[in-house]
Amino acid sequence: MTSINVHILDLPDEILLTIFNKVSNIDLLYSLMGINEKLDRITSDSMFTKDVDLTTVSSNGTNDSKLDIVVDRFCTYIFPRIHNNVESLGIQASIFHRILHADYYPNLHKLTLLNAEMDMASHIFNEISIIEQIIDDTLLKLKCFSFYVNRSTLYFDYEVAPLLRRMSNLEKLTLSLSVRRRNSFIDGIYLTDEICSSIPHLHTFIFDIVSDDTRFYAHPKPSSNDIRQTFIERGYHADCYIDYYTDVITDRLGRCHVYSLPFTTEHIQYISSRFPGGVFRNVRVLRVVDTKRSFGKTFFAKISRSFPLLTRLTVSNAIEQVEKPSWRLKKFNETSSIITYPHLAELVLSDVHIDYVEQFLFSFNTCLPCLNSLHVQYEHLTTITENFTRDATRMNCAKVKRIVFNRVIHLGQSRNFYRYFPSLKKYCPM
Repeated sequence: MTSINVHILDLPDEILLTIFNKVSNIDLLYSLMGINEKLDRITSDSMFTKDVDLTTVSSNGTNDSKLDIVVDRFCTYIFPRIHNNVESLGIQASIFHRILHADYYPNLHKLTLLNAEMDMASHIFNEISIIEQIIDDTLLKLKCFSFYVNRSTLYFDYEVAPLLRRMSNLEKLTLSLSVRRRNSFIDGIYLTDEICSSIPHLHTFIFDIVSDDTRFYAHPKPSSNDIRQTFIERGYHADCYIDYYTDVITDRLGRCHVYSLPFTTEHIQYISSRFPGGVFRNVRVLRVVDTKRSFGKTFFAKISRSFPLLTRLTVSNAIEQVEKPSWRLKKFNETSSIITYPHLAELVLSDVHIDYVEQFLFSFNTCLPCLNSLHVQYEHLTTITENFTRDATRMNCAKVKRIVFNRVIHLGQSRNFYRYFPSLKKYCPM
């Protein structure tokens, strides 16, 4: 190993730069910075240090320790050496305070916050207000800001929007979040008057915003066309859809999902059965949820057309399908009506009625040529596959390498199970 290292270090800088340029700059900085003076000089080059995206480091499950180790090294050793070069910073919201407290970033103009949890938004934006004073208003110099929140927040009007108005030099803004318990939907009027009017240099605004559990005390309630028109009148290309529903207190609850077009991000807030369709070529991860209406074959066909490059799909719906696939007839017909998800690698069916397991696993209904990870209730799987003997579901199970069950299952030496999943490498409880 030592002799190999010597040969590498003997290479001219130009060749090393060519080699290193093919490696992730995060891996490069983490692995090579601090080894010797030559590697420090090369890895400190702006081509490797101006854009630091730590969101690529996994931060869930068993990989939390990996993220902690990487972040510790960046905060204690790497950022103090490259902080003047950093122009773009992408970080998980959970490590926000550690990164921005690690050093001063005088040339930072783009910040991306990813995967904030339900109440984390309040903490993050309070933290930003403090850090602004500590680092001499660096965040106010931002030209690009992206904020992705995983779950609903109550703090948008009181903490998120006021902070955005203070970022007066922004040229590009991306917001993906869900806001709860307002008295009106977030629409084009609100976004223009409360945010964009305070950011004079803003030329690109990408948004994916849900107003959920919104209460209405006046009639008539706005329609999708009403909301859509508020964007059109202000020059935005956008679409939306609305769900109205009831609770034990009032019949005036609503959920409105608005999003800019063309849609350019890889994630989208969860969609319901009211989703109107469209083309979302960049979206790779999708969750579909409805607690009031079932999903039918038409809906899933719309999903396959709208999200052609989807790699992960989560379905949450406990309601029996009304529009059931007629697979017994279909197997005698042509296969033109089969719904295909050509790139779907991971399918989550842990929180569904058994009808949806049938919808996706029956090869007469759905074609999943790349499926390698399946989350499902064990009882649903055994029923639909007839204890792992049914031919109609065998094709979509053939390439599955990982199964996640909803509870601990002791399969022992179940021959049928292992024959049914010949590619299986791992099964585990949630």
